[in-house]
Amino acid sequence: MIAIAGELLSQEELEPSIRIDVEAAPSTLPGEVMVLLKRMAPFGAQNAPPVYVGRGLDVRSLRTMGAGNEHLRMTLREPDHRVTWDAVAWRQGDRASDPLGGRVDIAYKLQTGGSNTGFSRGALELEVLDLQPSSPVEA
Repeated sequence: MIAIAGELLSQEELEPSIRIDVEAAPSTLPGEVMVLLKRMAPFGAQNAPPVYVGRGLDVRSLRTMGAGNEHLRMTLREPDHRVTWDAVAWRQGDRASDPLGGRVDIAYKLQTGGSNTGFSRGALELEVLDLQPSSPVEA
């Protein structure tokens, strides 16, 4: 089966992908969004939570957490805002040494904090699905 897939599919088709619903800086999503998301629950294979893209976020802090340093814990800030966002990237601790630079683009979901993330229980935070150094802005 793998050999057949290798013959029929391009390398790009074999790469994992994330379906993005909308590009939205975290500050543009009002607190009421969590209330609406709770109404849309439960989430699962047939009802996925929305996935957002945020671009050009400043990395204020970055460290690993969890057994074996398998997860990333970050504080991110939008360049023109004072508000910072707590963020966690599950199973991405190996990326702590990536040359991310000062700004990143992220694919993320919203979640409320709890004891498993190390952030304030009930606080709105970002679950980072993927991140990369920010793309340069085209003129």
